[in-house]
Amino acid sequence: MAVIHLNKGEEYKTVNSSEEIFNKVKDSKFYGIAKNCSNIVMAEEFIDNIKDKHSDATHNVNAYRVYDNNNIIEYADDDGEPTGSSGKPILQQISTGDLLNTVVVVTRYFGGTKLGIGGLIRAYGETAKLAIEAAGIKRLVLYKRLKFKGSYDNIGDVLGQLEKFKADIKEQGYEEGQFVINAIMKYNIVNNLIKEVKEITSDKVRINIEDSFYL
Repeated sequence: MAVIHLNKGEEYKTVNSSEEIFNKVKDSKFYGIAKNCSNIVMAEEFIDNIKDKHSDATHNVNAYRVYDNNNIIEYADDDGEPTGSSGKPILQQISTGDLLNTVVVVTRYFGGTKLGIGGLIRAYGETAKLAIEAAGIKRLVLYKRLKFKGSYDNIGDVLGQLEKFKADIKEQGYEEGQFVINAIMKYNIVNNLIKEVKEITSDKVRINIEDSFYL
């Protein structure tokens, strides 16, 4: 598993839908499927589901690339194939396409003819590519989740700015005699929104960025 620190990148691509494809290489049958996943747990659950579906297969090779807490987590598993011959070329197809939150599983039913290391690299890479193409691509945009807390006297100003910047209000309530608003918005409007709220309320509203995620 590799961890890559994410210094920038507010928009990424992922696969759109899940569709299994078939690819025959010499006597071996390869089935490939790609799916979007919002976290590592979802990726590993999907891998387990495919392994259950193809429990009689020779190999269920897999790889994923997932955004997690400002890092990109890359993982590849050869599932019994020679080291570096299968999981790595699948991961390469994901990373070369600059795909994020994407998991690919390539299942192999051995047909009796050995492909060699080079043949395995080509077969798994090609099947992963076909699976990604079949699933299609969609874009992920970085969102921020913000929490606003302050005196009730300022709630109207905050709500007005959230409406102005077209933020999505997820929760509104009260804590310790103050209003609390939780909202999500695209990364590129966060700084402007915070600046406006601070100015219009004379910096009397506390604003916390709770987390970030891709949609």
